[in-house]
Parts: sequence; structure tokens; C-alpha cells
Amino acid sequence: MKEAEINRWLTLSQAARLLGVTPQMVHNYCWAGKLKFINTPLGRLIDPESVRKFAQTRTVKKNRRR
Repeated sequence: MKEAEINRWLTLSQAARLLGVTPQMVHNYCWAGKLKFINTPLGRLIDPESVRKFAQTRTVKKNRRR
């Protein structure tokens, strides 16, 4: 993967802020297969598109419960 492609990915903390959860929850979502990620020497990076899609599905599910 090229450096320019990696630069668009999010850290655990950035993804957590966008989703309104803790970095540990983002870690759990990754291992559950709900978020696409890569491991790098500097840590795990999360695909922003998978965060966007996951956030949308969470919103839809929350709205269904009401």
C-alpha cells in the first residue's frame, strides 16, 4: 500500500471520536469484523469508509428501536 493511501486511514482514537465510542470499542469492532483495518509498525489504522458505513448502520438500528 502506498503512503498516500495509508495517510487517509484513521487511528483508533480518530475512529472512536467519529463513532462516539472508546478506542477499546473500535478495537473490538475491528476484531468482530465490523471495521476494516490494517496493522502497521506504528499501530492499527482504520479504513474511514468502513467507519462511515458502520456509523450509518448503527444509526439505522438505533432508529428502529424507537
